[in-house]
Amino acid sequence: MKPLKLFWCSTPTGDEDYWVAATSRNMAIAFFAQENGFELQEITAEEIRGIPAECRCFLDMVLPATSDLPRSASKLALQQLGIYYNETFHVFSYKGRIFRPEGLVRTYMQSIARGRQKLRKAL
Repeated sequence: MKPLKLFWCSTPTGDEDYWVAATSRNMAIAFFAQENGFELQEITAEEIRGIPAECRCFLDMVLPATSDLPRSASKLALQQLGIYYNETFHVFSYKGRIFRPEGLVRTYMQSIARGRQKLRKAL
């Protein structure tokens, strides 16, 4: 069982930016590309921290904790690793840094704009 690391994977557009647990940066990029339909060269993966063996069981319910295959990190796993999600602002924080899954933020802002447009039409 190889040690897993937590990577923040992102694209220039910010769409689908998210956390990936993998044994290497290249594995994180390959997984992210396959899962989200991006080209490998469009993705950057920043190693954030190692994942202790006792936290592997929180990563995902499909793959066994002993698997070295890359996977998305659940909010529960992130919380176990000291990474917190702010539901109000849709951001993650870790050691003073803010991580924004831009696709989520953009979708949220678009839904607010649509709501305002509907309200204006109704008035």
